[in-house]
Amino acid sequence: TSCIIRGLTPGKIYNFDLFAIISGTNLSFPYGSTTTKYHKAKPISLRDSKVASVNIRRLEGRANFRYKAKNNIGDRPVEWYVMPCGGGSLDAEIRFKDKIIVPRRRIEGYAVLTLQNPTPGARYILRLNVSDPEELSKISSVEMPVERRIHEYVSLQNCTSVTIGWLPILDPGPSPVRYCVRARELHAPWYSPTPDQCNLEATFNMLDYHVLQCQEVPPSNNRCDKLKKNYYS
Repeated sequence: TSCIIRGLTPGKIYNFDLFAIISGTNLSFPYGSTTTKYHKAKPISLRDSKVASVNIRRLEGRANFRYKAKNNIGDRPVEWYVMPCGGGSLDAEIRFKDKIIVPRRRIEGYAVLTLQNPTPGARYILRLNVSDPEELSKISSVEMPVERRIHEYVSLQNCTSVTIGWLPILDPGPSPVRYCVRARELHAPWYSPTPDQCNLEATFNMLDYHVLQCQEVPPSNNRCDKLKKNYYS
């Protein structure tokens, strides 16, 4: 068994004493003790077009992600894709210098947080909190199939799209299952396009094309295993 103690101060030393109580006689006796120094968890770094995941249960229901905007980001918005797993919900917000710049919102399933006009070189914090702390003890992992490979239906491929398929999870439970596909363009090493001579810096630092599409499948129709998307236009 375990319990979560909240509200600790970073850098402080805490002593913990555990006692067991016999319910029949109401007699208590010492079970064990320990001493520890609390260290605040460091923010997890985020990079462009890179997926980052965290076990929020091990972090006492709170996680911070740090993102540094590129110096040549210009006026392009920054988007954070947030997807809680295990059926729980999260409260998410964006902070800059301890000030909330993107208001807190409840996320159930999947959401996108958008920051308009980011400051070049600035560091932003994406803060996630479990909406209901009791959900930490209820979150359970899904039962995955033995075969997890993604299959492409080559016969359905055309100039603008591909069709892929996969086996669904074994026990979806009473709630709908959300499947998300993330596709990212990988430049071939032998392909060398002519750069834009008028804007070389922006061309060389251009992000790879990527897309994310999600599909929600009801429990009674968990055999839907195809998801079609125009990846390139």
